[in-house]
Amino acid sequence: MIGDNPASDIVGGNGYGWYSILVRTGVFKDGDQLHAAAKPKVIVDDVLEAVMHAINYEIKLK
Repeated sequence: MIGDNPASDIVGGNGYGWYSILVRTGVFKDGDQLHAAAKPKVIVDDVLEAVMHAINYEIKLK
């Protein structure tokens, strides 16, 4: 799950047990406090970095 809103995107993804990636290009800003349900596996700068991270993560699993 890639998203920019911890309260909806990340909470939703985590609720399904998905690997969640939060991008800094939207609602979330550094320094924002995240409650436990909204904590992603990783925080990246933009969608391209998120996609590259996801691809590399999947390659390592295989």
